[in-house]
Amino acid sequence: MSHEPLQIRNPHSIIAALETRPSDVIRVALPPSGAMKGATDAAGDAWEQVARLARERKVQVHTGSGGAAHEPRGGRQQRSAKPDAGRISAAHAVVREKPAVTAQELFRGARDRAGGKGLWLALDSLQDPQNIGAIFRTAAFFGVQGLLMTTERSAPLTGAAYDVASGGVEHVPYALQVNL
Repeated sequence: MSHEPLQIRNPHSIIAALETRPSDVIRVALPPSGAMKGATDAAGDAWEQVARLARERKVQVHTGSGGAAHEPRGGRQQRSAKPDAGRISAAHAVVREKPAVTAQELFRGARDRAGGKGLWLALDSLQDPQNIGAIFRTAAFFGVQGLLMTTERSAPLTGAAYDVASGGVEHVPYALQVNL
């Protein structure tokens, strides 16, 4: 697990982090207000909610053109095959990674949760952060009690995983083990 902050670009993931652990949101960078109005209604509304929640929770908010000034120091950026891969998105948040729990904590009280019929998932050797994010998103939707993930031959939780999860990482606890 890395201790570097992540850059998250999905407004729904940022909203979930602001709602569940605002002290881990270091700062939010928003596009100029005119650019938010030019976005689709749903995306613009989500970014407006990010701005409102960040201000309510006293998280540092920058409004401007994005650029290198908003790049987190030591933060992991998503990689892309696009020609502008080094460019920083105008709208993003710098967020500390959600800490893993121990396997004992993940399964504590399992008989009492969900009427003793809870569901946990074990992920072994998943190498694509987007697949990890999609699993977190689906797990959150279906009420999965937790994920047991391996660190051996597996992708770490990156900003890309958080973005694809659309807030799912914030709602599903996970534990990291070397292997299953």
